[in-house]
Amino acid sequence: MHRSRFLHTLVPTLAVFAIGTVLLHACRDDRPTAPSTPLSGAILAETASTAVIHPTGDTYLGIDAASHATETQLNLYTWPDAKPANAILMKFDLASIPAGSTVSSATLTLNLVASDATTDPTYTVTAHAIVNKNPVL
Repeated sequence: MHRSRFLHTLVPTLAVFAIGTVLLHACRDDRPTAPSTPLSGAILAETASTAVIHPTGDTYLGIDAASHATETQLNLYTWPDAKPANAILMKFDLASIPAGSTVSSATLTLNLVASDATTDPTYTVTAHAIVNKNPVL
């Protein structure tokens, strides 16, 4: 039986999956409305800002049907060989992004903390947004 494990550890001071952070680049135009005629002279530049947002909740869902919400580590692994065995679910509070802002990019950063010693090929980990749902974590 083969098992590849990718372990991710929580930061003790946060009750969140702290190694998974989202880096948001938000651009906001401070003008109340776009000008209707071309501007002469100085042109107002958009204000760009960057925010790091940590998850506010997390859990992982395993094929074993057990609840892992209180685990101290979030595990992501493939087992049996090359098949998904679980999924990590993270929740982010985006209220700190000002209304009307445009998010031009976001980056989710994950760190591989440990894996088994086999020489398996690289596995792809994908991220997906949960839309129109608010899971309780």
